Amino acid sequence: MHIRHRQGLQLKHGIALVAALLLACHRHERTPASQGDAGPVAVPTALGTCADLAGCDAACQNGSADDCLAEGNHYSIGPAPIQDPQRALKLFERACALGSGPGCTFAGRIHEFGHGVTPDPGMAFSLYERACRKDYPGGCYNVAVMLERGQGAPRNEARAGELYRKVCAAGSKVACAAADRMKPRSR
Repeated sequence: MHIRHRQGLQLKHGIALVAALLLACHRHERTPASQGDAGPVAVPTALGTCADLAGCDAACQNGSADDCLAEGNHYSIGPAPIQDPQRALKLFERACALGSGPGCTFAGRIHEFGHGVTPDPGMAFSLYERACRKDYPGGCYNVAVMLERGQGAPRNEARAGELYRKVCAAGSKVACAAADRMKPRSR
């Protein structure tokens, strides 16, 4: 049973890139959480949650980033009585510390939009950068958006353009459009 659970997590982890790129398609239209942003729901929804919560928790505690991510998704997107953004954040941060680019990105979104915590654009930017250093396109895209806006870090359109091109090369048409839009400003 645990093997089947792990295979499902591997499939879901593989879907993470696709989900991040889908998120990137709509990122430019987002508004702060207080104005109705869906927050971390967009990407974790595509990844799913733990079928065996106790098993995920034990595996997470034993160092499985995928299980920390899946358990975080459970507390991020579960039904209202189960939702616990602070617990989800701790699990996403643990997944990030264990090397998960999606974990860093999901933790960053919670910090960026203040889901259960005070919004902290600087912390969000830092987490997105960690995801990007792990070559996770969703993290790189979010860094580019924040650099373009000067949110969480000083405005740097040249670096934003570089990151949009990097994510474009990974297959995001939205990032390609942003890179094209940035060309005149980032030269």
